[in-house]
Amino acid sequence: MESRGPHAEAPQHGPTSEGAGKFCFPIRDLENDRVKLTPFIPSVHAPAYWEGTRAHPEIYTFLPLGPFSTYDALVAHISPRWSPGRAEQIVFAILAKSSCASNTDATTEPPYTFAGICGYISTVAAHLTTEIGALVSLPAFQGTGVMSAAVALLMQYALLLPSEGGLGLRRVQYQTDASNERSIALARKFGFQ
Repeated sequence: MESRGPHAEAPQHGPTSEGAGKFCFPIRDLENDRVKLTPFIPSVHAPAYWEGTRAHPEIYTFLPLGPFSTYDALVAHISPRWSPGRAEQIVFAILAKSSCASNTDATTEPPYTFAGICGYISTVAAHLTTEIGALVSLPAFQGTGVMSAAVALLMQYALLLPSEGGLGLRRVQYQTDASNERSIALARKFGFQ
């Protein structure tokens, strides 16, 4: 599935926010009225991710990782993969605003609650392409629109021209398992085919 954006010159490469590491495009926190996306930092966000997923191995049904039997196993797996520092991908923590959350979390600044992850994967700067991936919504946030709000931010930032505050990418892809009905519905909502 793919969505095409305006053709533009490649923006300057390199991080623009703490934690963006070596991702091949400028990264900053993204925010709308429902969520804030900030680069996933294992030392900051992994405890909340663990608390929200450890009793729900079904979250990993369609993912190439997990479930994890211990917090240490989770951190050992995600630290080299999700830590900022890979040119082709960036994983964001999804922080739901208080209007979307029933409680707040000590690992995030109020009034946010850690709600899951999302990101850009398989990014190729020379081709101005990326894929939206690493989508995990904690059970308490499934069906609340939080993931839709997060994907909307990723799409907007990827496809807007640099002069409009975006990356100016030419193509954004979305791949999912053919059996993952929720993910397919989300992709269709954003016009992916």
